[in-house]
Amino acid sequence: MSREQINEIQDGLLRSAYPFLPMVKDKRVDKEDTDSLNEVLGDELMEKIKDKGLVVKQWENQVEILGHPAVGGLFSHCGWNLVTEAAWHGVRLLVWPAKRDQKVKATVVERSGLDVWPKTWEWGLETVVKREKIGEKIKQMMGSEELKLRAKQIQEEVRKAVSAGGSSNIALSEVIDEWSNVEATM
Repeated sequence: MSREQINEIQDGLLRSAYPFLPMVKDKRVDKEDTDSLNEVLGDELMEKIKDKGLVVKQWENQVEILGHPAVGGLFSHCGWNLVTEAAWHGVRLLVWPAKRDQKVKATVVERSGLDVWPKTWEWGLETVVKREKIGEKIKQMMGSEELKLRAKQIQEEVRKAVSAGGSSNIALSEVIDEWSNVEATM
Protein backbone atom coordinates (compact mmCIF):
# COMPACT_ATOMS: atom_id res chain seq x y z
CA MET A 1 0.00 0.00 0.00
CA SER A 2 1.32 3.42 -0.86
CA ARG A 3 2.40 5.81 1.86
CA GLU A 4 -0.21 8.25 0.57
CA GLN A 5 -2.95 5.65 1.16
CA ILE A 6 -1.53 4.76 4.58
CA ASN A 7 -1.75 8.43 5.53
CA GLU A 8 -5.33 8.67 4.26
CA ILE A 9 -6.29 5.61 6.32
CA GLN A 10 -4.63 6.97 9.46
CA ASP A 11 -6.37 10.30 9.07
CA GLY A 12 -9.65 8.50 8.32
CA LEU A 13 -9.25 6.58 11.57
CA LEU A 14 -8.77 9.88 13.38
CA ARG A 15 -11.88 11.33 11.74
CA SER A 16 -13.95 8.36 12.84
CA ALA A 17 -13.44 9.42 16.49
CA TYR A 18 -12.97 5.78 17.58
CA PRO A 19 -9.78 4.59 19.29
CA PHE A 20 -7.65 2.40 17.03
CA LEU A 21 -4.64 0.11 16.76
CA PRO A 22 -3.45 -0.02 13.15
CA MET A 23 -0.57 -2.20 12.06
CA VAL A 24 1.31 -0.31 9.36
CA LYS A 25 3.28 -2.07 6.67
CA ASP A 26 4.42 -0.13 3.64
CA LYS A 27 6.83 -2.68 2.18
CA ARG A 28 6.14 -6.04 0.57
CA VAL A 29 8.70 -7.94 2.62
CA ASP A 30 9.19 -7.46 6.35
CA LYS A 31 12.99 -7.51 5.89
CA GLU A 32 12.72 -4.35 3.77
CA ASP A 33 10.75 -2.55 6.45
CA THR A 34 13.44 -0.39 7.99
CA ASP A 35 11.74 3.02 8.01
CA SER A 36 10.42 4.36 11.29
CA LEU A 37 6.73 5.15 11.78
CA ASN A 38 7.56 8.85 11.74
CA GLU A 39 9.17 8.41 8.31
CA VAL A 40 6.13 6.54 7.00
CA LEU A 41 3.37 8.68 8.51
CA GLY A 42 5.11 11.98 9.09
CA ASP A 43 5.61 13.83 12.37
CA GLU A 44 2.36 15.82 12.10
CA LEU A 45 0.15 12.75 11.74
CA MET A 46 2.08 10.87 14.46
CA GLU A 47 1.43 13.81 16.80
CA LYS A 48 -2.32 13.70 16.06
CA ILE A 49 -2.47 9.93 16.49
CA LYS A 50 -0.79 9.72 19.88
CA ASP A 51 -3.93 10.80 21.79
CA LYS A 52 -6.35 8.60 19.87
CA GLY A 53 -4.54 5.42 18.99
CA LEU A 54 -1.42 3.35 18.96
CA VAL A 55 0.32 2.54 15.69
CA VAL A 56 2.69 -0.41 15.39
CA LYS A 57 4.95 -1.60 12.59
CA GLN A 58 6.03 -4.95 13.95
CA TRP A 59 4.02 -8.16 13.76
CA GLU A 60 1.45 -8.54 16.52
CA ASN A 61 -0.63 -11.55 17.55
CA GLN A 62 -3.90 -10.70 15.83
CA VAL A 63 -5.79 -13.51 17.58
CA GLU A 64 -5.00 -11.98 20.96
CA ILE A 65 -5.90 -8.51 19.72
CA LEU A 66 -9.21 -9.63 18.19
CA GLY A 67 -10.06 -11.50 21.39
CA HIS A 68 -9.69 -8.39 23.53
CA PRO A 69 -13.06 -7.03 24.71
CA ALA A 70 -12.11 -3.49 23.68
CA VAL A 71 -12.01 -4.46 19.99
CA GLY A 72 -15.23 -3.45 18.30
CA GLY A 73 -14.32 -3.77 14.66
CA LEU A 74 -11.64 -4.58 12.14
CA PHE A 75 -10.68 -2.76 8.93
CA SER A 76 -9.15 -5.46 6.74
CA HIS A 77 -8.00 -6.37 3.23
CA CYS A 78 -10.09 -9.53 3.71
CA GLY A 79 -7.39 -12.14 4.14
CA TRP A 80 -9.00 -15.42 5.12
CA ASN A 81 -7.09 -15.85 8.40
CA LEU A 82 -8.29 -12.47 9.64
CA VAL A 83 -11.85 -13.18 8.49
CA THR A 84 -12.03 -16.50 10.34
CA GLU A 85 -10.41 -15.02 13.44
CA ALA A 86 -12.86 -12.09 13.40
CA ALA A 87 -15.77 -14.54 13.08
CA TRP A 88 -14.40 -16.63 15.98
CA HIS A 89 -14.22 -13.54 18.19
CA GLY A 90 -17.47 -11.93 17.02
CA VAL A 91 -15.78 -8.86 15.55
CA ARG A 92 -17.51 -6.90 12.78
CA LEU A 93 -15.56 -6.03 9.67
CA LEU A 94 -14.96 -3.20 7.25
CA VAL A 95 -13.42 -4.99 4.27
CA TRP A 96 -11.47 -3.54 1.39
CA PRO A 97 -10.12 -6.35 -0.78
CA ALA A 98 -6.85 -5.39 -2.41
CA LYS A 99 -6.15 -8.20 -4.86
CA ARG A 100 -6.77 -11.67 -6.26
CA ASP A 101 -8.99 -13.92 -4.16
CA GLN A 102 -9.74 -11.28 -1.51
CA LYS A 103 -12.72 -10.06 -3.53
CA VAL A 104 -14.23 -13.57 -3.47
CA LYS A 105 -13.70 -13.74 0.28
CA ALA A 106 -15.22 -10.29 0.71
CA THR A 107 -18.31 -11.52 -1.15
CA VAL A 108 -18.60 -14.51 1.21
CA VAL A 109 -18.22 -12.24 4.24
CA GLU A 110 -20.77 -9.80 2.83
CA ARG A 111 -23.32 -12.59 2.33
CA SER A 112 -22.80 -13.67 5.94
CA GLY A 113 -23.80 -10.21 7.12
CA LEU A 114 -20.58 -9.69 9.06
CA ASP A 115 -19.23 -6.68 7.20
CA VAL A 116 -19.44 -3.31 5.55
CA TRP A 117 -17.89 -3.40 2.07
CA PRO A 118 -17.60 -0.08 0.22
CA LYS A 119 -17.47 -1.46 -3.33
CA THR A 120 -17.11 2.04 -4.76
CA TRP A 121 -13.54 2.05 -3.40
CA GLU A 122 -12.52 -0.27 -6.23
CA TRP A 123 -9.63 -2.63 -5.63
CA GLY A 124 -7.46 -1.60 -2.72
CA LEU A 125 -4.35 -0.81 -4.73
CA GLU A 126 -5.86 0.84 -7.80
CA THR A 127 -6.90 4.17 -6.34
CA VAL A 128 -6.33 6.35 -3.30
CA VAL A 129 -9.43 6.50 -1.12
CA LYS A 130 -9.68 9.75 0.79
CA ARG A 131 -9.80 10.10 4.56
CA GLU A 132 -13.35 11.46 4.63
CA LYS A 133 -14.73 8.30 3.00
CA ILE A 134 -12.65 6.05 5.24
CA GLY A 135 -13.76 7.86 8.40
CA GLU A 136 -17.40 7.69 7.27
CA LYS A 137 -17.27 3.91 6.66
CA ILE A 138 -15.55 3.27 9.99
CA LYS A 139 -18.33 5.22 11.72
CA GLN A 140 -20.91 3.21 9.78
CA MET A 141 -19.35 -0.09 10.84
CA MET A 142 -18.81 0.86 14.47
CA GLY A 143 -22.19 2.55 14.80
CA SER A 144 -24.18 -0.38 13.44
CA GLU A 145 -25.88 -2.23 16.28
CA GLU A 146 -27.28 -4.68 13.71
CA LEU A 147 -23.76 -5.52 12.50
CA LYS A 148 -22.57 -5.92 16.10
CA LEU A 149 -25.41 -8.36 16.86
CA ARG A 150 -24.79 -10.29 13.62
CA ALA A 151 -21.10 -10.63 14.49
CA LYS A 152 -22.06 -12.13 17.87
CA GLN A 153 -24.50 -14.53 16.17
CA ILE A 154 -21.80 -15.65 13.75
CA GLN A 155 -19.41 -16.12 16.68
CA GLU A 156 -21.92 -18.46 18.33
CA GLU A 157 -22.50 -20.37 15.06
CA VAL A 158 -18.77 -20.77 14.41
CA ARG A 159 -18.04 -22.03 17.91
CA LYS A 160 -20.99 -24.41 17.79
CA ALA A 161 -19.86 -25.80 14.40
CA VAL A 162 -16.39 -26.74 15.65
CA SER A 163 -17.47 -28.10 19.02
CA ALA A 164 -18.17 -31.79 19.64
CA GLY A 165 -21.25 -32.72 17.63
CA GLY A 166 -21.07 -29.52 15.54
CA SER A 167 -21.33 -29.65 11.75
CA SER A 168 -17.64 -28.91 11.07
CA ASN A 169 -16.53 -31.30 13.78
CA ILE A 170 -18.70 -34.08 12.32
CA ALA A 171 -17.55 -33.40 8.75
CA LEU A 172 -13.88 -33.50 9.76
CA SER A 173 -14.43 -36.76 11.68
CA GLU A 174 -16.09 -38.26 8.58
CA VAL A 175 -13.14 -37.28 6.38
CA ILE A 176 -10.69 -38.78 8.87
CA ASP A 177 -12.72 -42.00 9.04
CA GLU A 178 -12.94 -42.18 5.25
CA TRP A 179 -9.21 -41.68 4.81
CA SER A 180 -8.50 -44.22 7.54
CA ASN A 181 -10.67 -46.77 5.70
CA VAL A 182 -8.91 -46.08 2.37
CA GLU A 183 -5.53 -46.48 4.05
CA ALA A 184 -6.65 -49.75 5.68
CA THR A 185 -7.64 -51.24 2.31
CA MET A 186 -4.31 -50.44 0.65
